[in-house]
Amino acid sequence: MPEIPRTAKSLQITDAILLLKSFPIPYCFISPTDTGLAKSIMDATGQVRDFLALEGIHDYSNQKQGSDYKAVFDGYFVTTRGLVPTKVSLYRPLTKRGDPRIWFSHLGKYAVSGDLLVLFSKDKSLCILNLSSPQNVSSLLNAGTVFQELENISDVHKKAKAELLARLEEISCRGWIPATGSGDFAVGDTLENALGIARNNLRSPDYKGIELKSKRTVRDGIQKSGRTTLFTKTPDKGMSYREIVSAFGREKIDKKGKKRLGLYDTISSTKTDSFGLRLYVNEVLARVELRYVMDAVDEYVSSWSFKCLRDAAATKHHETMFVDAESKTISGKEYLHFVSATYTNKPNILQLPALIEKGIITVDIAGHLDLATGKWRDHGMLWRVLPHNLIYFVGESERYTF
Repeated sequence: MPEIPRTAKSLQITDAILLLKSFPIPYCFISPTDTGLAKSIMDATGQVRDFLALEGIHDYSNQKQGSDYKAVFDGYFVTTRGLVPTKVSLYRPLTKRGDPRIWFSHLGKYAVSGDLLVLFSKDKSLCILNLSSPQNVSSLLNAGTVFQELENISDVHKKAKAELLARLEEISCRGWIPATGSGDFAVGDTLENALGIARNNLRSPDYKGIELKSKRTVRDGIQKSGRTTLFTKTPDKGMSYREIVSAFGREKIDKKGKKRLGLYDTISSTKTDSFGLRLYVNEVLARVELRYVMDAVDEYVSSWSFKCLRDAAATKHHETMFVDAESKTISGKEYLHFVSATYTNKPNILQLPALIEKGIITVDIAGHLDLATGKWRDHGMLWRVLPHNLIYFVGESERYTF
């Protein structure tokens, strides 16, 4: 019997994400409990369900309740001695609304209650890696067997990446380029034009499977900083954006002397804002909730399903090149100099709920109603992250200065 891995302290999800950041593969987390180990049963959380569906392994929504419809297939424990076969059971019981369940045979030999397990797929088979095991972590950090197993299923498309970097360096060497168009889209349009990519109706251009995103970092000598917007998404249930601002916004006079009702603030799961709003990650219902929490009141306002947030966050391809440009104005005309780039692999879209729960990803509400005209204006609900925390979302990144 293998030695059960134990650790002196629990491993945080953010630490686990950093351990896995160099591997561009989808994964999710799950932890066994004392009850689960005793009864050979674990809840398939929203994250687990989404992961299995995204990887084409199993879709609980198409599974009927009862033992007759249990799905059993081969899986593997990832250990320092290699892959150890196991059986993975996926089912929905007749009781408790048929809440999805998952189990791995002989799990008690490889994990104890509270251990952090990471699930990933290999050729449509489910692999289970215990990241609370010091032996496994050591193997991962020292290019051992665990590292090799993860490395074998990683696909980094090195050729396309090297070609794009060479093109970007050549464009940078041109120096200041007249901007194509104006406004927020000018940087992307100029880069597309320089790369010879025809304008299309997609939000971002692609270069041989690599998504391009660009932004100004300096404008007329002034450094531009702040949080990075990952995506925009309004709630899919509950109050609408306008209803939220109407219910919780405050009246004020703007710079033009107009009276308006507005709500401009950052909402987090770690604290209640001055408007009484707070995020709450509801694993049972697989959604992120916006709640009003003030004094003795705790009320549901709106929510985003995990799926709608992940769909909003998912990029068209697994690789992204973030390109930075400096901007200056000459005789009323904008010129751009592309100076650096950051390459990232697959964003950790399955980890969105965990990152929101930790307060790493927040949402900005930015909308107002002109009380004189009734005109409504909003900037979208902006899901953002601080630059130094971007690594938790995008995983491994490589910085290039031209």
